[in-house]
Amino acid sequence: MNNKTKKILFVTAFLCFIIIAILSSPLFSIENISIKGNKNVSIETILQEGNIKKGNNLFSFSISKFKKALSNNAYIEDISVEKKYFAKTLIINIKEREIKGYVSFTENQYLYIDKDGRVLDVKSSFTEKKPIIVGLNFSKFNVGEILNVKNETTFNIVVALSRIFTKYDINSEIIRIDVSDEQNIHFYYGKIDIQIGSITDIDKKVRIIKTILPQLEKNKDIGGYLDIKNVDGYWPFKILT
Repeated sequence: MNNKTKKILFVTAFLCFIIIAILSSPLFSIENISIKGNKNVSIETILQEGNIKKGNNLFSFSISKFKKALSNNAYIEDISVEKKYFAKTLIINIKEREIKGYVSFTENQYLYIDKDGRVLDVKSSFTEKKPIIVGLNFSKFNVGEILNVKNETTFNIVVALSRIFTKYDINSEIIRIDVSDEQNIHFYYGKIDIQIGSITDIDKKVRIIKTILPQLEKNKDIGGYLDIKNVDGYWPFKILT
């Protein structure tokens, strides 16, 4: 073995020693973990699924493996991670998919869906005030995947409504959406049945509803019918008696 080869081996071994020393050094152990942006996914779940805890070495912590470990969580849309070596801190920012409505599956089960119709969760109760959607025809589903329905046109209507409701901020006002008949869609504000007809001019129809809702507040527990199928005409309201 010549001198050049010996030098290469020595340098390689020395570098390996330095790397191992750094990876095992308590100087770069994680002392603080900051997690922001999570609402439905608990900190405990993030730490457990991501296999991370205080004391782990910042250098050896793999951001790509951490993201991959959490990629199967339906609520998580995106993750950004920042390492602060000298502060011994790991900063994790979670971007969650938002619940836009609940789809009735069985008598005691509801699917939580996002703006794209993706199933985020399945529960028997509600965590947020969002509309219940009825009228979709499906027999099975997978959490984390977009709901596969037989009446695709109706599903597209639901997705469009979800986005428009978000646009005009009435997700928490309408308690139920019935799309059983694509040409005769119903919204329910308390006990008030709002008949909107088809999806035609839906943006304008939702804007009208947004404007009228404060006037209906006193009657929502009594019930009635509001017809806004004709956006350019008169919108008759009939109180239940």
